[in-house]
Amino acid sequence: MGLSTSCAGSSPHSSRPNGDCRTEAVLACSQQCSKESTRDMKGFHEVKTTSWSPAQSKKQLQQAQRVVDQTLQVLAMGVPVRLPHKDVEHKLCVSQDCKTLELHMGSGDTGQQMRIPLSQVVDISFGASPDSLVLRFSDPLCREALELTFLDEDQRLQVALTLKVLRARLQ
Repeated sequence: MGLSTSCAGSSPHSSRPNGDCRTEAVLACSQQCSKESTRDMKGFHEVKTTSWSPAQSKKQLQQAQRVVDQTLQVLAMGVPVRLPHKDVEHKLCVSQDCKTLELHMGSGDTGQQMRIPLSQVVDISFGASPDSLVLRFSDPLCREALELTFLDEDQRLQVALTLKVLRARLQ
């Protein structure tokens, strides 16, 4: 897969979140990323800088809304996730009012639940592996970044889009 330094995500434990894709990053990536790559990062950077502008077509908005709606249904039931260095599967859920994430750890009555208000999530970025997502929190929450590993990359992308949409609705 051969990610270059311009394409690689930052460490989930760094205090500074990944910045927006800037023109320089797109140019650097287009010069270094392989066109044959299955995860065409060059195309990803170009799409990120162009298609998420306010000038989205009606079709693009409908497709994005469909993904968000489907993912919300799945999140209501719970999406299986793993935490780094843990071999136990947890469930990531969203509250009924779509304002709080809930991470159910353990099983049954012995399990714990971590509640994360979406208003306190300041950054949602991709982790080092193709199926991980990193959540960073505001200072009042006093919590380290949380890296979640999903079953596959598609699920990670769908959850990332949905969380960004939910967070934007709260602001």
